[in-house]
Amino acid sequence: HTHTHTHPKNKPPTQQTTMAMPKLTVQQVEKATEQYKSGLFDCMDLGCCQCLYGLCCMPCAMATARNKFDTSNWCFNCLCIQSPAVGRSIIREGYHIEGTCLGDMCIGFWCGPCTVCQMMNEVNKRGPIASQQKDSTPQKFHFGACDCCANWGNCCYAAQQPMCAKASIRFEYDGSNFWFNLCCVGLCLARSVVREGYGIEGTWIGDVFWPLCCPICAAQQLLNEVRFRGKVTKSNIIVVQP
Repeated sequence: HTHTHTHPKNKPPTQQTTMAMPKLTVQQVEKATEQYKSGLFDCMDLGCCQCLYGLCCMPCAMATARNKFDTSNWCFNCLCIQSPAVGRSIIREGYHIEGTCLGDMCIGFWCGPCTVCQMMNEVNKRGPIASQQKDSTPQKFHFGACDCCANWGNCCYAAQQPMCAKASIRFEYDGSNFWFNLCCVGLCLARSVVREGYGIEGTWIGDVFWPLCCPICAAQQLLNEVRFRGKVTKSNIIVVQP
């Protein structure tokens, strides 16, 4: 009897079925490396009307700038962005422009109209920001506004130190400066940022109603939610499909 041994190297190659997967191009930006494309005193770049708009009605002009920046609700921005420093910080961080919260506060407080005009110029030159890819199905709050028993520590913190609790909410959500949030960011804006960042269903009317109706309930709900879900990244992720 003759035995033929087939060496493993001599085995006929097996046919493998490969499926072409669509490629996704992901661009991620984390560090603030950009510079302003418009100066602080370039008020006339958009014409005399826009300059007068920023000078005579700063809340409306800043609401317009943020609406063009991230398509957020104009009425909400007009009511809840309490200082030009807040709008400047949001737009600056969104475009990853170099700077600090202290600079946003000083420039916003000392020269509010110039700050507003600069932000309108910046948004017009750069265009709307690319939104982060979110889950298609809206989520719900894990904790209700009246779930005080869910965490007594958060409830007591919100009741006894409402200003610090408000600052802690956004600080623990995205790592933004605690002292800036304490001085400049209102609870309505904090609720809107957290809700939209987590993709939780709701409207700007609820973001205004709950903090005004019961600020302690709103603060403890957001503290519970942020400490349950964890911190988010500030990176802008753009997913481009072929």
